[in-house]
Amino acid sequence: MSTIGGPAPAAEADRLVPCRIRSPHAKPITAVTAFRRNDGRTLIISASEDGTLRRWDAATGGPADDALVIKDDALTFDGEACAMRGKALTVRDKAMSVTTARLADGRVLLVSGTESGGLLRWDAATGRSLRCAADRLGRVRSVASITLDDGRTLIVSGSDLATVRRWDGETGRPVGSPLGQTPKGLVGSIGWVRSVTTAVVDGRPLIVGGFNDGAVCRWDAETGEPVGDELTGIAGAVWSVTVVALPDGRVLIAGGGQDGTVRRWDADTGEPVGAPMTGHSGPVRSVTAALADGRTLIVSGSDDHTVRRWDADTGEPVGSAMTGHSGPVRSLAAVTLDDGRALIVSGSDDHTLGRWEAGTGKPVGAPYPGHNGLVNVVAVTTGDDGRPVLVSGSSDRTVRQWDITTGRSVGKPLLWPHNWQASVVRSDDGRRLIIGNDYEGTVRRWDLTTGQPVGTPLTGHVVASVSAIGLRDGKTLLVGGSEDGLVHRWDAVTGEPLGAPLTGHEDRVRSVATVRLADGRVLIISGSYDRTVRRWDAVTGQPVGEPLTGHTRSVSALATVTVPDGRVLIVSGSYDHKVRRWDAVTGQPVGDPLPAHTSQSLAVARLDNGDDVIVSGGMDGDGTVLRWNAVTGEPVGEPLRIGLVCRVAVARTDRGSVLITNGPEHCPIVLWPLSPDGHVITDSVVKAGR
Repeated sequence: MSTIGGPAPAAEADRLVPCRIRSPHAKPITAVTAFRRNDGRTLIISASEDGTLRRWDAATGGPADDALVIKDDALTFDGEACAMRGKALTVRDKAMSVTTARLADGRVLLVSGTESGGLLRWDAATGRSLRCAADRLGRVRSVASITLDDGRTLIVSGSDLATVRRWDGETGRPVGSPLGQTPKGLVGSIGWVRSVTTAVVDGRPLIVGGFNDGAVCRWDAETGEPVGDELTGIAGAVWSVTVVALPDGRVLIAGGGQDGTVRRWDADTGEPVGAPMTGHSGPVRSVTAALADGRTLIVSGSDDHTVRRWDADTGEPVGSAMTGHSGPVRSLAAVTLDDGRALIVSGSDDHTLGRWEAGTGKPVGAPYPGHNGLVNVVAVTTGDDGRPVLVSGSSDRTVRQWDITTGRSVGKPLLWPHNWQASVVRSDDGRRLIIGNDYEGTVRRWDLTTGQPVGTPLTGHVVASVSAIGLRDGKTLLVGGSEDGLVHRWDAVTGEPLGAPLTGHEDRVRSVATVRLADGRVLIISGSYDRTVRRWDAVTGQPVGEPLTGHTRSVSALATVTVPDGRVLIVSGSYDHKVRRWDAVTGQPVGDPLPAHTSQSLAVARLDNGDDVIVSGGMDGDGTVLRWNAVTGEPVGEPLRIGLVCRVAVARTDRGSVLITNGPEHCPIVLWPLSPDGHVITDSVVKAGR
C-alpha cells in the first residue's frame, strides 16, 4: 500500500527494494514483498508454488526463521489457529500471492492467497498462524493491504471468481460485499482478477484491480463504491498494477500485461499518460515503483526473463535490461536498506530471488551455497584420498560432495537429471559411480569424479529404488526394484542385464538392498508394497527361503548390518510404524518389532564401542530420528527432534561415527557426530552447505 498526496508514515518512508538470492524454493516463486519489522530489521517475503512462504534478511540475503508451510486441508475458520506448520506434507497448496499488513497494535501480518482459494495469515514476527478466511475464493492471484482513517487494517484479495474482496486484518472476517468489474461495481464479469494494489490518494483509500480482459478498475476501499470508469489500453490480461507518486504531486497507476507493454494512467482522472512503454519480448508479469537517487522508477518483470526500469514521469527506459534469471519474472518488490541503498527484488520461475541496485541495475550479492531444490539422495562413499565423502543429489539437478568433518562442499557440483534415489559404488575398474533412478523410473550412471555419464540410460521399467555391490568375479552388480513388482540386475559399468528379472512380489518394489554373507555369498533384499521382504541369490537370481512376513502395511525402507557375533541382520521399515529385524541367513525374526514412525529411510551406524545402532528417519509430524541397538533393540539416547526427515545415512571418520540427515523443502544436510555410546555430541553438529 502506498500513501500518496500527503506525508508518508514512518513505515512507508523506510520502503524496501528488490535483491538477488538463490532460494531453496522447490517450485516457481509466485510473489515477493518486503517489510520493516518492529526491531528495525527489513525482511523480504517470498511465496512459491511449493506451498511455502520464506523470509529473508533484505540486507544480507540470508534466511530469516523457518519456512511457513501452506496446507490445503488447513483452511479452518473456527479453530484458534490454522495449523500451517509441523503437519504432514502430503497435501500441499500453492501460494499464489503474498503481502504484509500492519495492525493497529503494531503487529505485522503475512498474508497469502492460495491456489485452492484460501486466504491465510501469520504473525510475521513469530510465524504463528492465525485464523483464516473460510470461504473458497477461487485462485487468489493477488493480495494487498491498506490502513483506513479509523485505524482498521483491510486485506484486499483478487481471485478467479472475478471479484475483489475486503477482509478485516485483525479478525480475518469479510468486510462488505464483493467488488466486481462492471461500472456500478456489481459482481457479474467473467474476467479473472489478476492483480490488486492499494493506495491513499489525496486522503482517499483506493483499491485498484487489474482484470483478465484488459480492464483496470478503481474502488473506494472503505465504502466499496467504484471510482470512475474502467481504465483500458492493455491488450489481454492485466497481470500487475501498482500506484506511483511523482515528485510534482501527480499520482499514476501503472499496469503491465499480456501484450508485453507497461502503461500509465492518471489515478484521479483515469486518462492515459504518455505512450506505452515497450521493450519486453514477453508478457509483463509484475510491476512496482521504486525511488532511487531522487528519481521515481517504474520497474517491470517479464516472461522474457528480464527486469526493466523506466522513468515514471517520462516513460523513458532507464539503463539496459537486468538479466540473470533463467525463467519468467513473476513478482517484484522495492526495498530501502538501512544504509540508504534502494534495491529491487525479483522472484522468478527459476526458483531464485534476484537483488539489484535500483539506481544502477547491478546485481547485489552472490547465490547461496548448497542445493537449491529438495535433497532426495544422500549417500556416503570414500573419496579419492581415502577420506569419507558425503554425496547428495537434489531436484535442483545437481550432485554435490561434502567433507563430512567440516560440512564444506568438495569440488564443483555435477549436473544430473531429476533423481529420486541413488547409490554410490566403486566399480571394478576403480571409478566411483553414482547410480540414480529418476521420477520416470530411468536408471542412469555417472562418474562421480568427472561428472560424465557412464553408458546409456537403463530403460524399460519404472525403477523406484537402486543398490549396488561388488561380486566375486570382479563385476559390480546394480540392482533395481520397479513399480511392476520386479527386481532387476545389471552390470553397473556396462549396463548389460545380468539374467532375467526376479519375480515373486505381488506389488511395486520400493526398496532394495544388497549384503555379503560370511560365506561370501551376496544376497539381494527387496521390500514391497505387498508387505513382504524377500531374499535372492545375487548371482543366480534364485529366491532364498520364504518371504519374510509380519509387516501389516507397505515396506518402505531397508538396511543391513553385520553384528559383532558375525550374524547378518536385515532391517525393514514400514508404513505400519514398525521397524523389524530378521536374520539374513535363516529369515527368522530377531526380537520384537521396534515401535517407530512411518519409516522413510534406514541406516546403521557402527559406534566406537563396537555396537551397531539402527537409525530411522521418517516423515511423521513428531519430527524425530530414532535409534536402537541393532542386537538388543534397546533405544539408544533420546529421540533427536529435528523435524521431518527424508533421508538418513551414516559414515565413519577418523573422529568416529557421524549421523547424516536431511529434511523436506531444502532443509540443510546436518551432520551429527556420535559419541562412543551413540549419543549426539550437540556442540559439534555441522550443517552442510549453510
